[in-house]
Amino acid sequence: RLVPHDIITHPGAPVKQHPRRMAGEKQQHADQKIHDSLHGGLAQRSHSSWVSPIVMVRKKDGTYHLCIDYRALNDLTITDAYPLPHIQDPLETLSAAKWFSTLDLASGYWQVERTPRACHAAAFCTRTGLFEWNGMSFGKWEICLAYLDNIIVLARDVSEMLQQLGQVFNKVQ
Repeated sequence: RLVPHDIITHPGAPVKQHPRRMAGEKQQHADQKIHDSLHGGLAQRSHSSWVSPIVMVRKKDGTYHLCIDYRALNDLTITDAYPLPHIQDPLETLSAAKWFSTLDLASGYWQVERTPRACHAAAFCTRTGLFEWNGMSFGKWEICLAYLDNIIVLARDVSEMLQQLGQVFNKVQ
């Protein structure tokens, strides 16, 4: 069972920013992304007192990715004191294996629940209104601590690899 993602902030007034102006093509893509997110159940309208603006970023293929500028929210977020592992530890684990499989759980972060507090804090605005994500999204600095969508499976031989992959598939289904 997953633990819902939470955003804990320092006491004080919430972050309130205005939507950014966008050129016609970017605005059309933003409107379409919001429409698709609402109808796909990824987002909902919000009444939060927290507001962060969206930014449309062009991908290599020419399409746009809807991003949220959470820098002001990140500045107010209380950091998690849990340290990242020493790089030598996973490297030693990798060196013992002879077989490797890599899996990419594309957009799996949408499956991670957020607490109501996190949903409100991560609300975002466009020219068409105020919204919040129903699942975890990217843009908050600590997301990498809460979710990784790339998995590497290690084994000493083919038999162990098949067993390990079976366990991984059972966990993620």
